[in-house]
Amino acid sequence: MKASSNEEAFFMGVENTMALLPSKELLNGTKDPETTTGEFRVALGHVHEYLSDLLGADSSDKWEARARLGAMEKYCTEADGTADNLTATFTQAIQKPVHGMTVVVRAATANLASAPTFRADETGALVIVKGNNKPLAVGDIAGAGHWIELKYDEPLNKWVLQNPATGIGFDAAEKADIVAVQQGTYLACIGGGSGDAMTGYFSPALETLQNGQVVHIRACGPNTIATPTFKADETAALPIVKGYNQPLAAGDIAGDGHWLDLLYDSYLKKWVLQNPAKGIAIDSVPAGSVHYFATQTPPDGYLVANGALVSRTVYARLFSAIGTTFGEGDGGSTFQLPDLRGEFLRGWDAARNLDPERGFGTVQGDAIRNIIGTFGGNDQERRFLSGPFYYIGTDGGGKTGSSNGTDNFGFDASRVVPTANENRPHNVALLACIKY
Repeated sequence: MKASSNEEAFFMGVENTMALLPSKELLNGTKDPETTTGEFRVALGHVHEYLSDLLGADSSDKWEARARLGAMEKYCTEADGTADNLTATFTQAIQKPVHGMTVVVRAATANLASAPTFRADETGALVIVKGNNKPLAVGDIAGAGHWIELKYDEPLNKWVLQNPATGIGFDAAEKADIVAVQQGTYLACIGGGSGDAMTGYFSPALETLQNGQVVHIRACGPNTIATPTFKADETAALPIVKGYNQPLAAGDIAGDGHWLDLLYDSYLKKWVLQNPAKGIAIDSVPAGSVHYFATQTPPDGYLVANGALVSRTVYARLFSAIGTTFGEGDGGSTFQLPDLRGEFLRGWDAARNLDPERGFGTVQGDAIRNIIGTFGGNDQERRFLSGPFYYIGTDGGGKTGSSNGTDNFGFDASRVVPTANENRPHNVALLACIKY
């Protein structure tokens, strides 16, 4: 809208290159005659144009605008220390940071830690975070002259980085949550039941489950079994897994107060725990694998293969793999591990007939090949001995080989093979364990 010549008389020029600002009489209502609606509408248009000229098209021009207004940052300086331990001394010293206070410092190096600190003057060194109390990524403080804006957050007692070089960003789950909140469909509740059999009731209630549906539950206790369940409203109680359909470890639901993110997978017909307390790491070692370790205690995820009886529910993945091959346990709640202590393993024959008629997983007693030899003599006092046989002597005082005495012979396998109180190959003793 173009102002009339009378309306333009009430505007004063500020710069030839900038829009006109309206007079203070027009804006404060003291103009005579009174400001008309049309005049006020034109005035607002000029104010908008002026601010656009002054501040620029976007916020990245604010530094130039501040310089033109003579309103540069009160707390602005070069940083000392490193980007992982920044310090700064300001002309007007900061005695104590105030909630919402912003400082601008120029960093010389990039951060390598996820929790760098900043100390303003003689205040304490406080952690720098970004976004919603998120740790920094390496290089969020880019270094080499990167001017960073830090805002003090009193509830957190931390400095919040306003312009991280790699962006503040949200992960996919957070983006989904944001959309859900905006649409009023955020599903969160305090869980009931137990960590092994949770229930949750939402508003609005979940009548059917959609693939990818995410819900948030505050657990009332930890899980003690590998296959806990969750029942949302009146839907069925379904198993909770993690990663690629992996069973949970005891304590993946950490306990009372642990907020769980559960995603429904319609292909599995299960809830997938997005934030297990012990991590999502995908285990590429199948349950039932036997490994030997050069340690006297089993590593995480393994049990000593000692023939013990263990729970069919706690070690459900292992029970699914080996069943009762090595023993039924109590026939209901437990099963037996293989006992490999002091044993040598032998490949299952599986109809090759090198070790015929052997059942899978059966124990075979020890044995050796037969040791044979020969001996003989004649009346001419000549002995022929072989193998483990040897000549001891003749009883009765007769000559060797004569008919008046008895020839004695001994048998000793150590003359031809190493011997011990058991049959064994050359070996090393390690700890046999089974993956669960």
